Amino acid sequence: MIDIKSTLHQITCARWFTLFITFLIVVNCLLISVELDYPDPLVLRIQEIIVYLFLTEILVRWFGRKNNSEYFSDKWNYFDVFLVALAFVPENTIKNPELLTSLRILRVFRVFRLIKVFPELQIVSKVLFRSISSLTSVCFLMIIIMYLYSIMGVILFRGKSQVVTGIGNAGDPFGSVLEAMFSMFRVLTGEDWTDLRYDLLVGQSGQGQFLITTFFISFYVIAAFLLINLVVGAVCNNYDTVVKDYHRNDDDKDEKPKVEVAILEKLGEISTRLSKLEKARDLKKG
Repeated sequence: MIDIKSTLHQITCARWFTLFITFLIVVNCLLISVELDYPDPLVLRIQEIIVYLFLTEILVRWFGRKNNSEYFSDKWNYFDVFLVALAFVPENTIKNPELLTSLRILRVFRVFRLIKVFPELQIVSKVLFRSISSLTSVCFLMIIIMYLYSIMGVILFRGKSQVVTGIGNAGDPFGSVLEAMFSMFRVLTGEDWTDLRYDLLVGQSGQGQFLITTFFISFYVIAAFLLINLVVGAVCNNYDTVVKDYHRNDDDKDEKPKVEVAILEKLGEISTRLSKLEKARDLKKG
């Protein structure tokens, strides 16, 4: 049993095993899109085979684990088991159409298993998750500023412009607070925000034009240049932290075999000395 376990562990650590699983994930993701556009029984059959191969992968990793704590400490194993378990839920037993749609959408998340294969993607994903907490305050500040400018926009510009699209009049961009917040978000993204300014400039005097220009440029400078740079800075800081932790863990893994070798050498020296002492004791008795 020990030999089988060590063999399975060697398989999970082998590069060909990782490349094979990566190939299966890519093929499975491509077949999902093919199934949506060109439904075919052969495609379904191939996907079923791939799902069973994924199940085999999970079993190999489970029986080839060093110990339980090592397996359960890896959160990607939970993710793999969850996705594979979803694949075995028969769709014909689900009567609720919304639940069935949710199930199909969750199965598409198999593409995220590629993150587990590539260490670089793991680093990026850790950076994103770690940045969520640090970016909360920045996002909250951004919402406050957008809300403040939306209130000022409704007070200053309500009823003074209309958004005209290809399907007709889309309404006043500052007709309500919610619509004004969407307009300010449009300014934040840089999507034709100058059209909002030009529409408001129609029929305005020099003082009114200065007020409109100051309103939009001040918000764009604060939101696009300052707040966005805060977001970029936070992400870069977390990226450096995650990369350092990743390299530190690699160094610890490299140091562990060296420590084990040193301990074995010490044990060998101790056993050699004990054997010499036993021989000397036997000679004295003789």
